[in-house]
Amino acid sequence: MIINNYIKLEKIKAINDLFKKKNYKSLIGSKSDSESIIQNLLYYNPNNITEKFIINIIKTDLIETQVPLYNTNYYYTSSFNNLDNLYNYLLLHL
Repeated sequence: MIINNYIKLEKIKAINDLFKKKNYKSLIGSKSDSESIIQNLLYYNPNNITEKFIINIIKTDLIETQVPLYNTNYYYTSSFNNLDNLYNYLLLHL
């Protein structure tokens, strides 16, 4: 269990590093309790606040993300079953 949690934290750190390279700022939503898996992450461009990426970790095998559609005020929502797929998806959109 500890090894799995460490691997997940490393993958989340890699996702965070993707956004840091592009100078995005981040906000992390609070958890309902320390045992909760549910986590909300928000990354936004400080030069254009409407350009934001929202990542909702609902369960270990259900992660939703919203990416902005450029030159519009709309977002595209996708679901993933692991952090590797999410990372690869974000690589395409950043």
